[in-house]
This record gives sequence, structure tokens and C-alpha cells, in this order.
Amino acid sequence: MGKTREWTPQQEYGFSVHGGSLLVSAAAGSGKTAVLVERIIRRITDPENHVDVDRLLIVTFTRAAAAEMRQRLSDALSDKMAAEPNNMLYVRQQMLLPQANISTIDGFCVRLLQEFAGRTGLPVGFRVAEEGQTKLLISQALDTVLEQNYRRQDPAFMQLASQLSDGKDDFILRRAVLTANEFMQAQPFPQRWLQQQMDAYTAVMPLEKTDWMKPIIKQLDFMLERIEHYTQQAIQVATRTNLDSYMQTLPLDADNIRQLRQRLPEMTYDEIRQQVVGYKPLKLIPQKKPDAVQAEGKETVASLRKRITDRLKQAAGLLPDTEQQCREDMAKMAPMVEALCRLVQEFTACYTDLKRQQKTLDFSDLTHEALKLLVDPDTDKPTLLARQLSSRFEEIMVDEYQDCNAAQNTLFRALSREESNLFMVGDIKQSIYVFRQAMPEIFAGRLAAYPPYTEGGSLPAVITLG
Repeated sequence: MGKTREWTPQQEYGFSVHGGSLLVSAAAGSGKTAVLVERIIRRITDPENHVDVDRLLIVTFTRAAAAEMRQRLSDALSDKMAAEPNNMLYVRQQMLLPQANISTIDGFCVRLLQEFAGRTGLPVGFRVAEEGQTKLLISQALDTVLEQNYRRQDPAFMQLASQLSDGKDDFILRRAVLTANEFMQAQPFPQRWLQQQMDAYTAVMPLEKTDWMKPIIKQLDFMLERIEHYTQQAIQVATRTNLDSYMQTLPLDADNIRQLRQRLPEMTYDEIRQQVVGYKPLKLIPQKKPDAVQAEGKETVASLRKRITDRLKQAAGLLPDTEQQCREDMAKMAPMVEALCRLVQEFTACYTDLKRQQKTLDFSDLTHEALKLLVDPDTDKPTLLARQLSSRFEEIMVDEYQDCNAAQNTLFRALSREESNLFMVGDIKQSIYVFRQAMPEIFAGRLAAYPPYTEGGSLPAVITLG
């Protein structure tokens, strides 16, 4: 028996709070895996209201992590059985552990597709392709599609090929097709996403409302928030060091930035550009005969104002042209964007055909075929099967949640009883699966939307370990 561990109040919330969804934002070394294991152990060994371990869906992002999780649970149960040999609840959970749903998202999808093979239309006896095999099939499909397009000599394709060429080969064009396909496959409905990208260049709507402009405005707001933060720091320094003359302008700067952020959602693109590009902090009134403390304060304020200036330059760089100039550029680019999207569609179709001929699926296929069973593409709502499956799981626990993508997140949502029983653990600073199109912004979105948990408070909520 090991020494009893002492838990912090936040860690205790992580394994004791139930009744809704929780996001655990955990810094490195904060014990997040220990909290997850403890939550599972307490749930499955609660003498009054236990949940069998096979009624939990526990998702990790590597097979090694899944194996380690299973072993840690087995060890914890063994310790409990050694202390209480006659406790049949512990024995039952140990017996159920081998068939517990502890796996990667890919492993879960494989089991789901095998169980409901008759509903999928997939080849009988399909298997997951090895990495080397998928690389060969991808190369073969891309060669085929590009060769066909070079033969057709479509003007838009030839223009695209010319733009994405260094004069030696078509490596850049090939990379563009594969990168676009990777982004597409990370979406729950890939073809819909691809069509949206084409529509963005031809849509008749205010520029600030277009899909490609929305993230730019979001980034602008983040930059302005940083500028406001630096200005507030400058105010604190000026107050602490008695720079009275600075206090005549710094609070006005803070108000101006705050008002600009508030107006951002209501302004047109050109209004945003005019305000951001033309914004300049007010000139500080010099402090007469500063003493040593004030001189130090001046240096600190100057450093903060330098940060503000740098951020403003970065923000202005996001809006280099007027709306009219942007629309002219978009009109020129639209045929090439459409040609690229057609290439991606043709590549995807060819690659899929090659995989079906060999009765194989790749990792993105697993998620998308599972989503076909679980989500209605017309309504984006869980299917009847998804609702039935959700009754199997008392809780869905996702480790390393910062590494999930939009398709995987949609799957979790479909199985989670309208997101009422999710337990998500992660650290946004440790997102590593860029090659699988991890989207840490999903984690960040919940982090911003959920309030911090307080004892006895409502759910969903955020628990921060750090």
C-alpha cells in the first residue's frame, strides 16, 4: 500500500464534482492524469452509487497512454482488493476492466464500425491501413489527378499550377492539395467545409461577415485586448511611481482602446481598418524634474508603450487593403481557389477508391464513417443510434482534449447526451498533434465559455490545476 496522497482543493473538485460537464485546465506537472485516474476509481468503487467501469468511455490520444491508463486502474483496484479482500465490488470492477472502453478515438471508432458494420456500407473485413501504405496510396492518387488535369489544360488549373510553381516541379501545388485535404478531413462534414471555402470568394456579403474575415477580427480583438492590458499596466506603474503628468493621458488611451474593442463587432471592414491603422496612443506629457523612482517608472512605461506600438503594427498588418482592393483580389483569386478545391475533391475521390479496392481505411475515415452513424448531416443533430449509444455511457472522459479536432469533438458531442456528461482534461500549451490537425481553439472556446467552478456551483464549469 502506498502513502495516502494529499490533494489540493481544485484537484478534489476534479474527481468529486458530478452532475454536468467539466473542463479541467491543467498545467504541466499539476497532476491531471492522477486526477483523472482518481475520478474513475472513485466512480467505479463508490459503495452507494458506483458506475461499472465498462459504462465509462475513456479516450486518450495514444495507444500507449490508453494502456498506461488501464494499468493504473488495475493497480489501484489491486491495492483496494488487498486492503479489503472480501469487497466484491472491487473484484467486479477488476473483472470488467479488460472490456472497458479505454482507447484512442480511432480505437473506439473501429469497434463502433465493426459493431454496426451492416449500416456503414464499408467493405466486409475492412482494416486500418499502415502509415507506409497510406503514403503510397496518397502519392498514387495525387499523381493520377494531377496528370488528368495537366492533360485537360483547364485555364483555371493551369493558372493555379503556374502560380504554385517554382519553375522546377509542382511540389508546391502538390503540397497545397494535401494541406487543404488535411484541413478538410479535420472537419465533421468535409465536403460542406470545402464548398464553404469556395463560396467565401464569391459570396455577396459584407467583408467583415465572411468566414475568412471572422478569424482575423477575432485576432484583432485579441491584439487590442493585449494593448489594453499593457496600457493598464502602464497606468499602474505611473500611479505607483507618481508620474502624475502621464496620468493625464494614459487613462484616456485605455478608454479609447476599450471603446474600439466594444465597437469592433458593429463596424464595417473599412471602418475597422481605418480605426486600427490610424490609431496612435496619445502623446505623454513629460514629467518635470523626475526623481529616481519616477525615472525608473518612465523606463518601464516606455517599455510597455513599445509593446503597444509593436502590437498596433501587427494589427495594421492584418488589414493591408481597403474592402474594394480586397474584393478585386478575391475576384482574381476565385477561379484558382475553385480549381484548387476541385483538385482536392478529385484527389479525395481517387484516394478513397484506392483504399476501398484494398479494403482499408485511414484514421480520418474512421472518424467520418463513425460520424455518418452518429450525426444527421442535414440537422447536425445526433441520430437515433447516437442517442441509443449515449445511454451506454454514464460519462465520457477525454484526456489531452486540447489535441482534438472538429470532427472528433462532434463525435464526443453526439454521444454525450447534449453535452451533459463530458469530462475533458488538457493543457492548451501542450497541443502537439498538429499533423492530425489538432484544434486547441476548441479547448480555448470552452475555457472562455465555462465559468470557474466554485463549491456547490452549477455546471458546466472549468477547474484549473496549476
